[in-house]
Amino acid sequence: LPHYEVHPEGAEIYRDNLDMLAALCKSRDIQLVLAFQPGITILERERSAVEQDYISGMNGSTNYLAVYNQSYPLYLGAMKDVATRYQVPFFDINSELKGVVPGQPLFVDDCHLNKSGSDLFAKEFSAKLFPIIDAAMAAKVR
Repeated sequence: LPHYEVHPEGAEIYRDNLDMLAALCKSRDIQLVLAFQPGITILERERSAVEQDYISGMNGSTNYLAVYNQSYPLYLGAMKDVATRYQVPFFDINSELKGVVPGQPLFVDDCHLNKSGSDLFAKEFSAKLFPIIDAAMAAKVR
């Protein structure tokens, strides 16, 4: 079975890539919006039996989820840092979805949403995104 390790340098590369993206968007007057994807072990909610079976199986066979939980704050912090430095909107989707539909399966694995999860994500994220798009469009018209 594979053994996973936390690699903080991966989060630094991630930060550097986000920084380049943010700088490029800024130089081209493109409104950037950053959103951090949900994760099954990070999203604080009651899990479905399917999700719990997935987590139990992963914990029984590898340390992947422990490493995921340790790595998550590094990547989240990198994205928050870039959003703050470039003053762009940032959404932590895990925070947005906290407490919703407890027990309903939202994931097909540790970080990929199923149809219900994708629908919920789209609803919640679009409610945040559309006002930003409207404001950006209005500013360009002026």
